[in-house]
Amino acid sequence: AVYTKVGNRVDFNVQITLNDKGTIVGFLKITGLPFTPGTGEYKMCATTCEQIALGDHYEASCIVYTTATYMYCFMVAQNAAGSFQQMNASTINDTSAFYITGSYTV
Repeated sequence: AVYTKVGNRVDFNVQITLNDKGTIVGFLKITGLPFTPGTGEYKMCATTCEQIALGDHYEASCIVYTTATYMYCFMVAQNAAGSFQQMNASTINDTSAFYITGSYTV
C-alpha cells in the first residue's frame, strides 16, 4: 500500500494479490488504513478486481468507513436500482486480486 497525506486529505493505492485463499470467512474487510477517517459520509473507492466471482452487470467497489481504519468490499449493480451487495469469502478464490484507489479526510 502507498499513501500520501496533505493536510487533512489522505490519498491511497492498495494492491492485494492472493496466492492462497486459505480459511477466509465472512465479509471481505481490508484493514490497516494509515489514518482514521473523520466523521461524515462513507468514502467510495475506485476498485478493480481480477478472478472475482461477481454477478452479471456488477462492478466491485470498496467503502472506507468513518472513524475506523478499514474498508469493506461490495458488488454494485450497474442498473437503475444500483443495489449494493457485500462481498464475502465465496466471491474470491486462490488467485483473486484487488487494486484499490481512494481518498478520505481525517
